[in-house]
Amino acid sequence: MTPLKLRAAFALTLLFSLNLLYGQEMKPELDKSMGLYTLEPVTMPKKAPAGIANPIADLGEEKWKAMVINTDPILHGSEENALVDSVKEAAMLVKKKWNGTPAMQEPHQKVLLAPFVDEEFIANVYDGWRPQDNDMAISGSGHIVSVVNSNISYYTSTGGVVLQSQAFTDFYDFLGLNGGYFDPRVLFDPVAEKFILVVLNGSTPTNSAVVVSFSISDNPDDGWWTYTFEGNAPNPNTWFDFPNIGISGEDLFISSNLFTANDNYDQAVILQLDKDAGYTGDNVTWEYFGDVENGSGNSSGSVKPLSLGYDAGYGPGVYLVSSSSSFGNAVHLYDIDGDVDDNQTITAYAVSTTPYSAPANAFQLGSSKTLDTGDARVQSGFYANGIAHFVFNTDAAGGFSGIRYNRLQISGLSNQITNITQTGYDLAYGSCALFSQDVNEAAVLIGFERTSEDVYPEFAVVSVDENMSASNKVLVREGQSPIDASSGNNQRWGDYTGISRKHNDPDAAVWVVGTYGRNNAYGNWIGEVKQDNSTVAPVANFSGTPTSGNVTLQVQFTDLSVNNPTSWFWEFEGGNPATSSSQNP
Repeated sequence: MTPLKLRAAFALTLLFSLNLLYGQEMKPELDKSMGLYTLEPVTMPKKAPAGIANPIADLGEEKWKAMVINTDPILHGSEENALVDSVKEAAMLVKKKWNGTPAMQEPHQKVLLAPFVDEEFIANVYDGWRPQDNDMAISGSGHIVSVVNSNISYYTSTGGVVLQSQAFTDFYDFLGLNGGYFDPRVLFDPVAEKFILVVLNGSTPTNSAVVVSFSISDNPDDGWWTYTFEGNAPNPNTWFDFPNIGISGEDLFISSNLFTANDNYDQAVILQLDKDAGYTGDNVTWEYFGDVENGSGNSSGSVKPLSLGYDAGYGPGVYLVSSSSSFGNAVHLYDIDGDVDDNQTITAYAVSTTPYSAPANAFQLGSSKTLDTGDARVQSGFYANGIAHFVFNTDAAGGFSGIRYNRLQISGLSNQITNITQTGYDLAYGSCALFSQDVNEAAVLIGFERTSEDVYPEFAVVSVDENMSASNKVLVREGQSPIDASSGNNQRWGDYTGISRKHNDPDAAVWVVGTYGRNNAYGNWIGEVKQDNSTVAPVANFSGTPTSGNVTLQVQFTDLSVNNPTSWFWEFEGGNPATSSSQNP
């Protein structure tokens, strides 16, 4: 039996190695007849012109570069603005009737991959732009790019400052754009070993632009190739808002909601770009899908492109997911079935799920002002081993916000969920990443914001193992004050947190960035999270074959214990031998 198991393990390793070698995992094929519709992209008549090389950021000895902007926040609407408001108001009426005591931790099952925070340090300086819109990415060599709504920083993996909080207006000064920068997104491509940075500029139809930068190397300080795309290409009377990004083996995908000059929702759009050309500063081929509808025939709202969760690319094309921003009992899967230079299409599928809805706004210690929990749109996700993993906010119980974690099986179009909750607390703005070196293991790490009437706004993580069991919540950064940065009774929070798996780390380290209350406004914090298997005792279990028969019977026992036992002792009453210290006697 043992040789068979060894051969199976070798075959799996060989397949994984080939995927890494060629940088492309083939996507499972979906039956398009099960989708609601198929949409072709709009091909742009010209390629994007060759990229502009960013001047290498140089602040000399001035490592701290921040200025107070006090910019009014951009309100990210959705396809269901009025309905979201109604759902949140109803949830708040229920929430105000709650008179319990916040729980420090919920009863939880022991999990194999419990998280602990290793390296940690302060991140980007708050400069007056709210909310923070945190995102980050880390290269295999340990270079970190951290962004907030208005500035960018580079750090080493030990917290060393390379570039601290340079305003995007200075970082992109050479572009000459005057609309104001916001909604940054960043990722690291483990195949090309380069960063991709997307930032929006301008919030009117006349000045909307999508700025896309590709790093020249895995060190962001070596410079970038930068491109600008018209934010109103699908409709000249709209502007580009709330981007989500993801990559396949060949392309970059940027999704967005388009709004009119009166801030009315117009459509969902997905841009598809040749990323390899961007890495070398060449002309970039790009197309877009406009008026994207979900699997129920409604306008899609925020659609999240899913990068591969581990050290490779996949394709051709990419998977994407979305949820209703107000409430629903379905989530939606989208399949773009080809690269930008193919005759690709997008097909949408509705997948039934446990009902969800937008939560009420959050309470916080030290202030009567609430924190905005946003809505129920998808916040973060990735694809791995036939599963789309993603998270969004939901009314977990009694109006309180929790994190809905989803595992959508691509082949069967079924969705498994668990809600990450804590009695009397609001948990919001989750981000998720693979939390295992084994690509066949579905364990994830989720970073999120947390607050209650008993604690200041803080930043935490939780792991969910193969069996959908959640760990204790682990604090990354404790809040130091309420958030009271504006005159309104409802303070902006989120709008998202950032997460990045360090792809070549043998400890399966995941890095997170988020917001906490500091100086009555916002602080930003980066943490490295690793697995702490020592916190959970092994649980014995085994199987035997055969289980019955005539004397004398030879039985093969197989160890099924969990939580990584390191030694074994078997007793066989009346057997020969009577004991064994082998793992599988």
